[in-house]
Amino acid sequence: MATGGNRWWGARSEFPWEQDALDFIKRRMPDAEPFRAWTTFTFTAKSGHVREVDLLMVTPSGLYLVEIKSHQGRLVNSGGTWMFHHLGRVSTIENPLHLADRKAKELKSQLEWAMRKLGVRGLRVPFIKAAIFLSDPALKSELDEVQATGVYARGPDNGLPRIWDDLLGTSRPTGPGRGEVTFSRKMPALLDAIGIQGYRKHRTVGTWRLEPKAMDAGPTWEDYLAENTALEGDHRRVRLYLSELGASREAQESTRRAARREYLVLQGIDHPGIVKAEQFSDDHDAGPAIVFPHRPEWLRLDHYMAQFGDGLDVETRLGMVRQLAEALAHAHRRHLYHRALAARSVYVASHGAGYDPTLKIVDWQAAARPGGASTDPRRPGRTSTLAGGVAAAAGHIERSAEAYLAPEFGRAEADSVPLDVFGLGALGYLIMTGTAPADSRGALARRLTEEHCLTPSAIDESITSQMDEVIESATKLDVFDRFQSVRDFLEYLDLVEEELTAPDVEPDPDPLEAVRGTVVNGWTVLRNLGQGSTSRTFLAERETPEGTQTGVLKVALTEAAADRLHAEAGLLGRLRSTRIVGLIEGPFDVADRTVIVLEEAGQVTLAEHIKRQGRLSPDELEKFGDELFDAVDYLEEEGARHRDIKPENLAIRRLANNTSRLVMLDFSMADTPDTAVKAGTPDYRDPFVGTDRRPRYDDHAERYSIAVTLHEMAAAERPSWGDGMAEAEFIDKAESTPQIAEDRFDAGLRDALAAFFERGLHRDADQRFASLKQMRDAWRGMFLDLDQTAPPTTPSSTDEDTDDVKQARKSRAEAAVETTPLVEAGLSPRALSAAIDGLGVSTVGELMAVPAARVHRLRYSGVGSGPRNEILRLGRDWRHRLGSKESVANVAKDQREAAEGVSVAGADAKDRLKRLSLDEIAGRLIPKSEGQDAEAVALALALPGPDGASPLAPWASQREIADHKRINPTEVSQALADARRRWMSDSAIKPLRDDVIAILTEKGRILEADQVAAELLTRRGSGLADTAARLAVASAALRVAIETEERLDEPRLAKRRTGPGDRTVLLALRPAEDADAPDVADLFDYAEELGKRADKLAALNPLPSAVTVRGMLREVIVPSGMALLPDTALVALAAAASTNAAVTARLELYPVDLAPERALELAQIAGYLGGSGITADDLRRRVLARFPRMSRLPSTPAALYKALRKANYEVEWSKDGKRLVDPRFGVAARSYSGGHSPGTSTATGRISTDQITRRLLGSVDNGGFLALKTRIRYTGSMLAVLTGFADVTPVNVTARFTEALREIVAARGKPTWDTMLEADPSTAPPVFHQLVEQAFAEVEKTVRAIDRVALLHDATPLARYKGGSELLARLADAARDPHETPYGLWLLCPMPDPKPLPLLDDTVVPTNTDNEHLVLPGPFAQRDETSSGRAS
Repeated sequence: MATGGNRWWGARSEFPWEQDALDFIKRRMPDAEPFRAWTTFTFTAKSGHVREVDLLMVTPSGLYLVEIKSHQGRLVNSGGTWMFHHLGRVSTIENPLHLADRKAKELKSQLEWAMRKLGVRGLRVPFIKAAIFLSDPALKSELDEVQATGVYARGPDNGLPRIWDDLLGTSRPTGPGRGEVTFSRKMPALLDAIGIQGYRKHRTVGTWRLEPKAMDAGPTWEDYLAENTALEGDHRRVRLYLSELGASREAQESTRRAARREYLVLQGIDHPGIVKAEQFSDDHDAGPAIVFPHRPEWLRLDHYMAQFGDGLDVETRLGMVRQLAEALAHAHRRHLYHRALAARSVYVASHGAGYDPTLKIVDWQAAARPGGASTDPRRPGRTSTLAGGVAAAAGHIERSAEAYLAPEFGRAEADSVPLDVFGLGALGYLIMTGTAPADSRGALARRLTEEHCLTPSAIDESITSQMDEVIESATKLDVFDRFQSVRDFLEYLDLVEEELTAPDVEPDPDPLEAVRGTVVNGWTVLRNLGQGSTSRTFLAERETPEGTQTGVLKVALTEAAADRLHAEAGLLGRLRSTRIVGLIEGPFDVADRTVIVLEEAGQVTLAEHIKRQGRLSPDELEKFGDELFDAVDYLEEEGARHRDIKPENLAIRRLANNTSRLVMLDFSMADTPDTAVKAGTPDYRDPFVGTDRRPRYDDHAERYSIAVTLHEMAAAERPSWGDGMAEAEFIDKAESTPQIAEDRFDAGLRDALAAFFERGLHRDADQRFASLKQMRDAWRGMFLDLDQTAPPTTPSSTDEDTDDVKQARKSRAEAAVETTPLVEAGLSPRALSAAIDGLGVSTVGELMAVPAARVHRLRYSGVGSGPRNEILRLGRDWRHRLGSKESVANVAKDQREAAEGVSVAGADAKDRLKRLSLDEIAGRLIPKSEGQDAEAVALALALPGPDGASPLAPWASQREIADHKRINPTEVSQALADARRRWMSDSAIKPLRDDVIAILTEKGRILEADQVAAELLTRRGSGLADTAARLAVASAALRVAIETEERLDEPRLAKRRTGPGDRTVLLALRPAEDADAPDVADLFDYAEELGKRADKLAALNPLPSAVTVRGMLREVIVPSGMALLPDTALVALAAAASTNAAVTARLELYPVDLAPERALELAQIAGYLGGSGITADDLRRRVLARFPRMSRLPSTPAALYKALRKANYEVEWSKDGKRLVDPRFGVAARSYSGGHSPGTSTATGRISTDQITRRLLGSVDNGGFLALKTRIRYTGSMLAVLTGFADVTPVNVTARFTEALREIVAARGKPTWDTMLEADPSTAPPVFHQLVEQAFAEVEKTVRAIDRVALLHDATPLARYKGGSELLARLADAARDPHETPYGLWLLCPMPDPKPLPLLDDTVVPTNTDNEHLVLPGPFAQRDETSSGRAS
């Protein structure tokens, strides 16, 4: 055997384990054609990424790119996250095959370029197959069959195919062809042409030395772990921004601007939950670099949840969600918006085995920080800090983040706050359920289309309705239905914590960790208000002789911050003004924390008010401006300055007489010395103080902050100097005033306000107002009184009481018809002004015709989210009530006009065609001339008509169209033939077809048409608000893409119509010439068989579990050459290809026509019928969250009541007639246990034996799974007590397992029983595991034969042998299902300490909720055996 000879190129690896893996392959490679190999080299992809390749090899069977991973230990996976367990530690990585495949495609593209450059003719670059080589000889792989695809090891003992014998060393039966040999000989020249190099040694950015290999990468950047060359162990993360090869100077400068902006948006941000940008460098040869704090042990949030999620209690999960929300709230208060929150953009720092997680938000490359500049790219001279505009920002986002992004992400009109609220909700869903919202953007879109929001209880039924609501309200499909701000999210999270947690009774609880109900020095915490750079604040109350007093606890984060609080308290103690927040008491120390108590300054801050409402109305502007001057005037009299005046530090206090008052708060900067000229918030700080003329902070600087604040009140944005990024002192001195947002001012005050701010913000302090009084007089002189009244009366409402303005508006809106003038339709004055002035409409009918995207764009005109959402909500309600539908043509026209008004750097007409929305494409599909042809084409495409949905279903036949139109089928045929010719020549259709091909390529080569349409909708988007209309437009575009692709000489896809009436349309990707891909006929047959199997599974009674569904579908034979589909894609394809099956979020299958009674039973709604009950709408919502596509669920309360009665629920209506209650259930049974289990005494933290008995009796009655934890020494006596319960049957698992295994071994003869006893399960041959599996099957039969509660004891085989944990999971699932046996399952878990999660032989027993495990203390073993009253 040759050792490779001159066929092996590359330097030795600097990593011994990697070199050992390469030597393993090199020793086996023959010195014969076409074998050649290149090792440890890099090449530069077209995108600018420098890609490392461990091994590239030409073999008789093809060209392979091999990625080497040499991790040790036992490998398991959770979805696409791999975890290597070795010596008590866990290493977590993402499945490396995806990146390797991307490298292979990029390398192929570069080799094709090299062939063109060298003039090589008659050869093609073959398909480059990516593979992963897990090279450690002792590795034990337990990857599931999907994740094991493309993964190889050294030998069969590793649990994987062999890298040489099963891949690199294989050959075609005919041997290598002439073309393969010729190509192999050309490879050295081709690789030289693309400039491959050896692995780079350590590069540096400043004092930071970068690791040779990137730790992460995105479309336009790479991240590297770096170490300080001067201080060993000091690490950072360095992000390099990249430009495409051959990029123009303009494109390179665009990349540099994007990097600089990511750095700049984080300046001035100081919060432990946000990773700061420490350093910007433009000196690196690869591109601009940003340095961030980082520790090597930090884990991405999704990796952390995969590794430690099962061990997290609910308090920890809620705390993680709160950390994210507080960090976001802090960013939003400083006008910083992430816009692309995802699991990969959050790192987790923790201790030991995942304890005490601290979350840190990263990846702000798509962030927006408007500053003084507009976010509207149409406004000349104004530059947004949204890096490069919406399209460019989206280009910086890595694909794995897309499953967390809001549906509107990528649209020009998408608001930053709703984007972040959705991302926060999606991450909350991951944290609470341990499951990602979806596995792709398309899957997320499909889920939101069906369910309208993310519902955690669809995965975990134990999650309470309040917890559901906080996630649902953050992830609503419609923007206007979501929480309006992160603060709203936090306020609702307080209610969740009140329901789910109770603070431990401690003499001195740490006030920094207070939750609702915690008592701090006599104050009872009501809710967490958020955290800043120096303190965390809580709303609290206490009882006094005068009644209940409300206050704000301000808790110092550090000792340095404590000094700030002492100074703040000293100042506030001597100030007495209604315009200044008052000091109630403090400072005092609690648990080594410094605390002061302040008055509650107001219900909202001025910043929040502006964010919600937009610019202030003239009367608010006059009133609040005058009160701001009052506050500063008082401070001047007292010889004090605030030093950080901004809307965030001004609260709006609602008074008893329904008026409001502006109150100044947060005086933590007031004692800052005048020499500290950079103190304060940069956007509000006077940039010209600290110069030779003005070396110290002065009164002019204080008034500058006032002017910026007033400008933000008047325009909903701050003024900006220059391009909005450079420091003002570096701006040309000819620019004496900043850019004033005159176009945002109220028209009646525009000129006066402009003059005021040109003076108040002048560069030269001598040109500004000379005193506060002069500035205030100029402000007061600008205003006229403006009245705000209730909506005008109409002939039908003259007798109505208009004192209740809200009710009056509601009445007008409900009475409106299409011709009603908007002034009479119940709009608020702000919404009315936005509709008439901003949208140019005057009647209800005109407003209904306005596309939602156009309403969203009103924010560019200074209209806040409140009036925008009011217009959207009223438009939706009117369309629904009046039977009006959105016009696809109107939406398309609006999008064209919007696109024409937006210029993106580097964009041209060709690029624009690639990004057309589906509405715009739909507008190009129908002949412009009206008539029979246009109608026939519209019917063929099933496009929504003016009055709503198409009268024909999608994919209608020509005969159906002709019958509907009552014309000859030949006329339909001719109309479609003409349409196809137009479509073939339309330049917008080719990119559409490419999108369809890309979707099929990414999703396993075979999908049902509706699945492709949903994916297409996520890529291209639609401005239509109606879900059905959006999908109809996507289906129409898809049909055109297919029709035109099929008519090419070499079509890339094929379709097959199947099912009843041929209504199911399957699409498959044809194999490329050089790809070893399955034939389309095999793919179609596979999908059809999956669909048939899905229909059979959905028809079973009881419904099969998700485990059964996956197992049955996996039995369908996969076509040769097809990669295994992930579980989610497999079940989704099966349901889509079926006739009557649909899939739940748990991957269960159910019939679309599921009987309502059955659905009510399966959704386990009994717990919600207890206590005060549940409304019909909420009950319907919860059932549909479990079975979103079921068609027979009653829609009216009366019909739902009948269905409940038919399902044997003894429901009654509550006294107010609004809620359904079943008195049998008493107090609502559902809970998601927090600090202690139900029945725990808050005084002692212990649970009594009577409470334990009631808990066990409830388990006997209700079934389900229960892990019973007890100390090892109590095992025998505890077993005796438990077997004394009626209807409980004990099963000695070890005895039954051993008995069955003996019988099986005796029947086989070999191996002998002694051999079995001596075998080590970790190294035993496959026959050992086969026999164990048969023994477990006998154990399962024994347990399944028990129709009541099975008590498993001596159950260590379930943890010790392969297949045991799966058996336990199946039995637990069966116990949770009332239609399977056993009815209940108890597992006795003897442990050294029963307080942690249940353990079996040091292996964690998986449970769905904290309620599925219970501690049995020693006294319970000595209980009176008759105390339950039901002893056997």
